[in-house]
Amino acid sequence: MRRVQKGIETGKKGFPKATLIFILCAVCAGIVAAGVIGNYVVNSQRVKNEVKTDSSVSMAGETGLPYIEMLFDDGSVYNRLTGYQSDTFSKEAKGYSLAILPGDLRQRILISEPFAQVEALSYQVRDLSTGDLTEETVVGEIYETGGLTEAFLNIKNLINTRHEYNLQIKLDRKDAPSLIYNTRIESIEEPDRVRSAIAFADSFIKHSIEDEDTEYIEGFVDAQSTTESFNYALTDSTCPASLIMWKGLSPKNEERAISSLLSITGEEALITASYAINVSGANSNGERIIVNDLFKVSLKDEDELKTGNPLIDFKRKAYETVSGENLKVSETTVPFGFQADEDMQRVSSENGQFVCFVNGGNLWRICSGTGVDKTGFIRLFSFEGGGEGQIRTDLTPVIKTDADGNIATCESGFGINIISVKDTGDVTFAVYGAFPGGVHTGESGIGVYEYKSADGVLSEVLFVRTSKDVEAMREFAAESYLNDYGEMYVTVDGADERINVSDYSRETVTGKSADDRIFYSEDASVMAYSAKNAVVPGMSDRLEFFDRDEGILSGISAAEGTDLMLIGFIGDDVVYGVAGESDYESAVSGVRSFFNKLVIADKAGNEIKSREAEGELYTDVEISGGSLKFTTAKREGDGFVTGERSGIVANNIYEDQPFVLHFESSDERRKELFGSFTRGANDGRDVAVVKEYEYNSGNTVVLE
Repeated sequence: MRRVQKGIETGKKGFPKATLIFILCAVCAGIVAAGVIGNYVVNSQRVKNEVKTDSSVSMAGETGLPYIEMLFDDGSVYNRLTGYQSDTFSKEAKGYSLAILPGDLRQRILISEPFAQVEALSYQVRDLSTGDLTEETVVGEIYETGGLTEAFLNIKNLINTRHEYNLQIKLDRKDAPSLIYNTRIESIEEPDRVRSAIAFADSFIKHSIEDEDTEYIEGFVDAQSTTESFNYALTDSTCPASLIMWKGLSPKNEERAISSLLSITGEEALITASYAINVSGANSNGERIIVNDLFKVSLKDEDELKTGNPLIDFKRKAYETVSGENLKVSETTVPFGFQADEDMQRVSSENGQFVCFVNGGNLWRICSGTGVDKTGFIRLFSFEGGGEGQIRTDLTPVIKTDADGNIATCESGFGINIISVKDTGDVTFAVYGAFPGGVHTGESGIGVYEYKSADGVLSEVLFVRTSKDVEAMREFAAESYLNDYGEMYVTVDGADERINVSDYSRETVTGKSADDRIFYSEDASVMAYSAKNAVVPGMSDRLEFFDRDEGILSGISAAEGTDLMLIGFIGDDVVYGVAGESDYESAVSGVRSFFNKLVIADKAGNEIKSREAEGELYTDVEISGGSLKFTTAKREGDGFVTGERSGIVANNIYEDQPFVLHFESSDERRKELFGSFTRGANDGRDVAVVKEYEYNSGNTVVLE
């Protein structure tokens, strides 16, 4: 049964060990070991294989990577860039932030690396739309500024106005790996207007934290009356200024907010800022809050503005970084403080005694005390910790927006994915992205870690260095699977490959997807694909399903006069539709499917449930939780008439959650997130941080 995990997908078996990382063993088998490609025969008496290692990791005592900030002519700072280790420029790289070039194209930058440590500085400019190289130059103007490094990038006059390019900066350091930084650049007619917009965002943030009264903020927001409880951590331009300013909580800066220019559309600039503050006051005890602000600011000057208000829109998402001081179990509830939403990633053990959750750059484990002696919290892993008693504040998240301009996600260039939580308290998890600290500082890759509860030691199972972006790493991991027999499955070029992780031998075990569409069960233990396309686009003559636990390939073929279409999975069960070859309707949006039968089948292709009735067709089919939803229809003349919305309830694939999240409001302005043990808990007085780490650099592999 699938254990709930919000935010990042995990499987019902929790991806039984290093689901994320042994993927790369498949693609890099020749690099990892002298594995021989050959046939792999599944013995009828299969023995479960435990992968063991002595390798591990340490995150303690790291100061982090140097960052680069863009400067305007007046010295004002914006767009803090974080780097990754590389000796070469990348043609595919694309910067998140947008820098506006001055009129003379001399871009001024500040590097937080000591001047004495800088060996050389160079850059590449590429056309963002074509990837064509525009310029590659070694920087000559490098100076010392307060012990740090300042430089001027003299961009050659080959830049078209109002056209985006990617600027990639390479920093060569003495006795340290080279680093690459990316940003988009654009030359516009009036760069000072962008500088004014960023200055406005900086001022708005400063006043929202430091002002004693609300007059400044009130001049820009349009607060609407509401009967709903407010949430400090989720505000916008319709909220009262007092809420935006954390009134009653005495906010204090932990660091200077560095604004990032995301884009320019017409006469509007989209600007983001992520920063940390410390709040106190009622029900708060010096709590650390990570604030993510989004501004849409007009580029018109004061004379052109009708209202005099440059702020078009403002939105905020924030969350509290829990620590040993504010973590506790009160009866059966754990308070997580301010949260913008409830998509906190968490995974429970089957017996409900242990829960792991991700908060910011930290992974925590809670022992509920149910049936065990020791209770309390352990911080298993942290990207925010910069050594004993230190908090890193230079980890600028990327704020992504949706189509409506709302904040969709606030992510750093790395992520943590909980793989499994055992009844013993052992935890397996993966970390992916650009590592800002630890042994892998500056490296981009994926690592799998195991925490052994018995000895309290955290070990690194494997680290794979890769140039893939964070989204690709996440997807690559979600589609791969490691079973209990030590067999790793990964999809390569449309077909599934099996790798024995003991000797890295490998073989292709499925056919190739005929249409490049591959479906995976919730825990990726089953994959399905179209083995043979039908005449009608999107339909199939044959579907095949592969059981990655037992290594069994099954399939079904369409009966004469019919086509098949894969719809998806409900748990381990495959969902597909059967359509008569005449049951199609040409529509403006393309071909719309009308099925005469809907099937929920097991992973061997055997029907479990179906819907089929004389003269009845089914359209607008979707999977919703444990149900298959659809709209009934019937043919009438040359067209179709739709009827009621209906559904098929799948087999019971869900269990009660041993740990659930919920919001509560302690007063009319404060909304907080709590987690509750449904199987009981007791006190959580003990708080610990894992300090025992092991690491062996010999376990690193490389994937380009």
